[in-house]
Amino acid sequence: MSNNKSDVSNKQLESEITDAVGNEVDLSADLEVLLSKVIEDHDFKNYTVNKRSMTTRGEGFMSRLHEIIVKEVAGEEKLELNFCVKCIYPGVDVLLFPLRGVFLREIFVYEELSKVYESLQTEAGVPLEDRYDFVKCFGVCKNEGSEALILENMTAKGYKTYSKNYNISLEFAKLSMIRLAKFHALSYALGRLRPDYYESRIRPLTTQYLFNDSWTQCVRNVAQATLDVFTPSDPRHQKMRDFVEKTIQKFPAYYEPSDRSVLCHGDYRPSNILMKEKDGILSGVLPVDYQIAQMCSPVIDLAYFFFAGTDRAFRSAHMTDLIHLYRETMRTFLARFGVDLEGVSPTPEFEREYRDKLDYGLMIGIVSLPCILVSPEHAPDLSSTSVTDIRIQGSSLFRQRIAEIVEDFESWGYL
Repeated sequence: MSNNKSDVSNKQLESEITDAVGNEVDLSADLEVLLSKVIEDHDFKNYTVNKRSMTTRGEGFMSRLHEIIVKEVAGEEKLELNFCVKCIYPGVDVLLFPLRGVFLREIFVYEELSKVYESLQTEAGVPLEDRYDFVKCFGVCKNEGSEALILENMTAKGYKTYSKNYNISLEFAKLSMIRLAKFHALSYALGRLRPDYYESRIRPLTTQYLFNDSWTQCVRNVAQATLDVFTPSDPRHQKMRDFVEKTIQKFPAYYEPSDRSVLCHGDYRPSNILMKEKDGILSGVLPVDYQIAQMCSPVIDLAYFFFAGTDRAFRSAHMTDLIHLYRETMRTFLARFGVDLEGVSPTPEFEREYRDKLDYGLMIGIVSLPCILVSPEHAPDLSSTSVTDIRIQGSSLFRQRIAEIVEDFESWGYL
């Protein structure tokens, strides 16, 4: 599907549109044109369009989410489509990322890379039930200021999001590790089987973090939530103060790509992984939100998952086994493409990199966890507050989690 407004705006739809009662969403003109084109392509004639905001304060600062339900109201066939529309947040200057850039990165993943990975798995004969797949994308808008994706609303198919305030189950973690292993493995497979495409389209996808003065100020501001957990007389207070400065120095280096890099998700935490249950039993998981996808060490995604989404008891009981599951899943999955894991990611090198970069988990605890676990009433409003002025009031759950993360890294000898 073309993504330029001029390609679709000249076609006048003959369908009769009835606005549904209770619409509360204003879409950009470009996005309205794209939506009309998608609806036309699915043979709707007389239909209603119901729009509802899905954005909750504290649940993301780079985009807005809307549910759009299209229903045919005449004719024998009662057509219905349920979309999740993700569009750029207008009037917000994040400063830490090029906002248009991160949107175009996610558009690339859904519009192009998902198809490449699908064809790669088809050629390798990977059974449908064993493939890495994506939420269906119906269309994208790349026009500046109106960047958006029209995705299938998976909540209509029974998927839901794990609440960030609850501990994840072991089964959820297992399925999430299996999914992550396949996503990372596809980078290695693509590099071996389609090297020209990999070199031209994947390798250049480096981090989009803007490691500038605004980033440094934001880190120091957000880190105050961690420092406030420990009294000045507590030795951990000074350790954390020192580690904040270490984070400012080392954090950018952890995103530098190498020969062993993979395309990482970049924000792989439970609240970005949809789950589905059948008869009360977890039947599947589906990652979403690829805005921060970037070429870097696979340890980045692993550490993010464990330290942004689990507590110390869970890590103590299961993290080692789950890392083993991740590696063995990658080994088996790569074999389907004729690729040997030890040839692209030797175990000794992976284990060394894992040890060297595991403290990224503590960095995430300081830099990201206060924002992830912030209470909605205390979430910063970036439409009126610059990131350099952000102050996060750490929730009680954050205070508990960061104290446990510090305990982990003290016991492991990183502090």
